[in-house]
Amino acid sequence: MNWKHVLPPAGLLLVLIVIIRGCLAWHYADMAHVEKGRFEMGCAECQENEKPVHTVELQGFWIDRYEVTFSRYVEFLNQNRESGLVEVVEEQLSDGSKDYLVQVNGSPAVYLYPKFNSQILYADGVFSVREGNADLPATVTWYGAQAYCQTRMKRLPTEAEWEYAAKGGHLSRYVPGQVAYFRYSGSDDADLVAWHRNNSGSASHPVGQKQANEVGTFDMSGNAREWVNDWYGEYPSSNGTQVDPQGPASGPGKVMRGGAWLENTYPDYVDMDLEMQIDSKRVRVTKRDYG
Repeated sequence: MNWKHVLPPAGLLLVLIVIIRGCLAWHYADMAHVEKGRFEMGCAECQENEKPVHTVELQGFWIDRYEVTFSRYVEFLNQNRESGLVEVVEEQLSDGSKDYLVQVNGSPAVYLYPKFNSQILYADGVFSVREGNADLPATVTWYGAQAYCQTRMKRLPTEAEWEYAAKGGHLSRYVPGQVAYFRYSGSDDADLVAWHRNNSGSASHPVGQKQANEVGTFDMSGNAREWVNDWYGEYPSSNGTQVDPQGPASGPGKVMRGGAWLENTYPDYVDMDLEMQIDSKRVRVTKRDYG
């Protein structure tokens, strides 16, 4: 995550499409096991940053079935407030109200704008969730996602692990040269597995309402973008098999995957036109971005 400063209120819609796929690690409640295997990562007919298709081999791993909700994230914030892991920086506004920057380990984790209907509220030293939004996917920075995982003895998935799980992992229908991966995570019909810009009603939705994919994970396409551990970079051009790739050592930001209920438009009209031809819903399983 590459946050440099507090986003202005105008940036709130961009923040709302950022999420964590709560972390992966050992056996744990509400986790799915993805057995070791080999898969084809990327998309030959999509945007340039999804090319080239390359072979990846992974060890087995565990991944959360659901996106982390606001209620779970608020529980984490309250549990770690007194220890000093979580700190709150207040900004007094001219009208007497306050904005809050929540820091975890000294890094920005969540920006709270009460006047602009932030989903997480803060008052009298206690965090809470705005009424009716407890089961929505939590919107936090990469630092906030990483810290959440670490306190639960877990970790963020690598980009390769995320895509392998989203494509169905060891249970995928993929047969080389015969049957393609699902276009979205669990189906070729986005409406069955994803909340996207054409069916969401301009809002995120409670996690787990759509159909799961083959390994039993929900919302890996759509609803909210999901952080992974890797720095963003170009895919390798080598024809060899990549074994448990960890991504580049640095980059312009951390990778976000899966697309969201409200995807960004493209500043370049050529790119926007291409994107609409590729996938008007913008939540295909190979879609990449960073922040």
